[in-house]
Amino acid sequence: MRRVICGTTTISRLPSTCWWKRCSGSIRWCGGWGLAWWKNGSAPATKKFGSDPAVYAESILRVCQFCLAPPVPFVSGITGAELKGRIRDILAGRTGYRLGPGKQLLLATMGVAAVAVPLAVGLAHPLQMGAQTAPPLRFDVASVKVSPQHFLAIKPDRSGGRIRWTTDLRYVLEYAYHMQIWRISGPVPGSTSIYDFDVVTSPDATDDQVRLMFQSLLMDRFKMVAHRVTNEVEGFAITVAKGGPKMQEAKDGELPPLPDWIHTGPGDRASMEGYVLSTLEGPGIANLTGRRVTMLQFSEALQRVLQVAVLDDTGLTGKYYFGFQYATDTAAPEVTLPDLFSAVKALGLKLEKHKGPVEMLVVDHIEKIPTEN
Repeated sequence: MRRVICGTTTISRLPSTCWWKRCSGSIRWCGGWGLAWWKNGSAPATKKFGSDPAVYAESILRVCQFCLAPPVPFVSGITGAELKGRIRDILAGRTGYRLGPGKQLLLATMGVAAVAVPLAVGLAHPLQMGAQTAPPLRFDVASVKVSPQHFLAIKPDRSGGRIRWTTDLRYVLEYAYHMQIWRISGPVPGSTSIYDFDVVTSPDATDDQVRLMFQSLLMDRFKMVAHRVTNEVEGFAITVAKGGPKMQEAKDGELPPLPDWIHTGPGDRASMEGYVLSTLEGPGIANLTGRRVTMLQFSEALQRVLQVAVLDDTGLTGKYYFGFQYATDTAAPEVTLPDLFSAVKALGLKLEKHKGPVEMLVVDHIEKIPTEN
């Protein structure tokens, strides 16, 4: 007897009596149609192609049984070695476990957690999942050592990609973070500690990039740790007085003479362009000179003098030449010069009280001796 249907059923195993009775009408139609088709049309073809008639007859009955039988529950399984067991489970009525309400709730909760937990982690740590942060800018070569000099410069001296600077850490912090010293607090060594900086970078590096390189240098060589805070502080705003500004606006090709209180040769005038110079003429007498500078530069110079925030609220976008002398708070009674506020007013500007948020730098730690080169 030849086996069919994966070797689990034979021709001798016909449909059960109860199933036959329940579907007798349909099987008579299906079987009659099938037997008539086999008898009238397919039997000769079966003989012609060499098929076993008994097997062919059973296949027709199997088709009818599959079409008319009641549906069976789904049983999981794939192919190959599991297929025989799958057929046996179907025939035996073993269709797997049915989950109770508690287990169904647990399964649903696990499914929701599988989606919600990664989403929550992504929302809580967006920076970790975003683009990588660019590495900090650093000098190609950097030499830092304690200087034997007793003088210092407040600005770095740059020639191409090489920068030399003899100064203290307060001015380095001012330059690196673009802040006045009054905005920087913490245990920063004063002018008793002077250093020689000799660094090299690309000649194409911008001033902002060089400032960032000095920040990295402070952290690498002086082990500096710092953070920023924003405080509400009292200060001033510089505005245009009634009648408009009374300063000489800079024009291309023009180089006005220096004021009398600056004693230098004619050839040094060009080197002062773009700077605000603050000098002392004598006890209680100070000078402030601007050479082709913006009002933002002027407000920063006033911050250095007043040691408070000064906001540029003039709306002036040009560059200007100006200069004036004024009496400081320590001036003797015989000094007849105006005070700073009156001197600024003579330029067609005025200083008014102003309060607003200002970003500060707090140095938490900084070494006095830099690491070896």
